[in-house]
Amino acid sequence: MNEWLKANKLVNEIPFGDFVHMFTPEPPSKVLKATTRLDYNFLVVVGIGLKQKAPPHHWVYVPDKHIIFHRYARISNYGDDIPSDHSTLIIVVTVPLNTAIDLKKRRNEIVENLANLKITSEKAVEVLRA
Repeated sequence: MNEWLKANKLVNEIPFGDFVHMFTPEPPSKVLKATTRLDYNFLVVVGIGLKQKAPPHHWVYVPDKHIIFHRYARISNYGDDIPSDHSTLIIVVTVPLNTAIDLKKRRNEIVENLANLKITSEKAVEVLRA
């Protein structure tokens, strides 16, 4: 820790107002003011309960503009309180600012995307909640 890192781009999933407070409890006012001028997206997290065993990988980014979500994680791999023949996923959907998304209507698209990526099938989906 406490090392410098030079980067051309920074991807941050924490609200930027909170992010700057991670580095100093009282950021300079010009920094706080600058955070109000930044564009941002919303993230919607969808939980899915599956009637299938989880593979060993945990957190996967999906860099495909034809897939509704950009990341999924198998949270059942982080504990042992789920039966071995079941698993849980969280799906993270990026929603641009001022864009409405009806996840109930997009449920089929999420499940279809999961099937196309060979992550699961519709018959294995037991629960899907946003």
